[in-house]
Amino acid sequence: MARADPTFTNGHAPLVLVVEDEIFLRDVTADYLEDCGFSVLQAANADEAVGLLRKNREVDAVFSDIQMPGSMNGLGLAHWITETLPDVKVLLTSGHVLPAAATEWTLLAKPYDMAEVERRLREMTAHD
Repeated sequence: MARADPTFTNGHAPLVLVVEDEIFLRDVTADYLEDCGFSVLQAANADEAVGLLRKNREVDAVFSDIQMPGSMNGLGLAHWITETLPDVKVLLTSGHVLPAAATEWTLLAKPYDMAEVERRLREMTAHD
């Protein structure tokens, strides 16, 4: 599968947190993004993601599933990020009908195209 040039225009490899409870999908997505030049952290649910975000203030973007087990789902995580870390970009995905309340974030339906995830994250993390 052909991938875009991993060189980022500003020389900075953005740090992306991939939040997905399905380990295979999480690993495949993280590996793909790393191959595209991103630095990647992984979390199995929103609770784990919050812990990582509190420790890693350099995260540029979060790519999260909406439907996850735990004390909050992906929408709850997106709200927490928006309120707590407003500079962190959020890209959401779901295999279910996406709720209207999610329209303040960029959404991708599952199954998603990895190249589209990469493109969206590149756009979101481009620094002037």
